[in-house]
Amino acid sequence: MDQELSAAIAQRLHQRRTALRFSLQQLADRTGLSRSTLQRYETDAIHNIPLSSILALCSALQVTPQWLLGQPEGTACPPPIARLTESIAHRSDLAQLLDLACRCSPADVRRAIKILQALADEA
Repeated sequence: MDQELSAAIAQRLHQRRTALRFSLQQLADRTGLSRSTLQRYETDAIHNIPLSSILALCSALQVTPQWLLGQPEGTACPPPIARLTESIAHRSDLAQLLDLACRCSPADVRRAIKILQALADEA
């Protein structure tokens, strides 16, 4: 994530949290993130926010990921991406899986896909 984007996210997080009159602790309780992590997000001390954290923040702050990332409100995700975003927002295990995949090499992701496909075929 580039510094300009992370600074915009930090500003929007603070703006929305204060608009809802949430303390950092209240937001921590709603997201499962620590108060200190949230403070570092808001002060732009952490530049690479995991997708699972972004989705938890969006849910707690009642905003869309597009808003948090500073995209125009009229910007719509393609339907497959919108479906995935909705699924990930409601299932922390999927968010964790995506976070892990983002840290793997493309070859490792392809191997993981094959394993998951085999498990899905068994079900």
